Amino acid sequence: MLCNPVIYVRPGLLILYHTAWLSTNRLVLEALERELRWNQGFIRLFGREIPEPRLTGWAGDVDYTYSGRVLEARPWCESLRKLRVNLNSEVLALTRTQVGFNHCLVNWYRSGTDSMGWHQDNEPVLGESPVVASISLGDRRRFRVRHKSTPKLFGTLVFELGEGDLLLMYGQTQHVWEHELPKTSRKIHPRMNLTFRSIAS
Repeated sequence: MLCNPVIYVRPGLLILYHTAWLSTNRLVLEALERELRWNQGFIRLFGREIPEPRLTGWAGDVDYTYSGRVLEARPWCESLRKLRVNLNSEVLALTRTQVGFNHCLVNWYRSGTDSMGWHQDNEPVLGESPVVASISLGDRRRFRVRHKSTPKLFGTLVFELGEGDLLLMYGQTQHVWEHELPKTSRKIHPRMNLTFRSIAS
């Protein structure tokens, strides 16, 4: 499937972008809506806890802890299992990573008001060079990436992700750069983002 991807290289950044990597994206989105158990987590903002502006579901061989939240190991549903097999054979060979993906966090953005603020996926359990494979299903949303310490120097990378696109972030990207999915006032249909990770057990 990985034919003619675009690779972005900046200081401390390696991103591979492949449009329409998953041709069955709408079917998979509908299947995951049924197959996964959906939860709404909480975030602490100005000293109080508020619901996250999105729903989350996941599957994994091991627990995954981020931002004080523990996602306990869960069995892989059929749709995620098939995607993991394809990603392990294609993506990991490209990044020369020996450890296969053992966890997938799925964020369900139900409308344009659901979002994700600036952050990095750099928890110690993801290793020194985290590999995060992101598959975007459903309507396209703006995804932005900027340098953590000097964003004005390198500018902001902007991707309109959806409809089965694959975005792979690897190397030192998660330590040096950060990313977000901002709110939008456009009327859009739901979007799911599947993020596959390799977690040290």
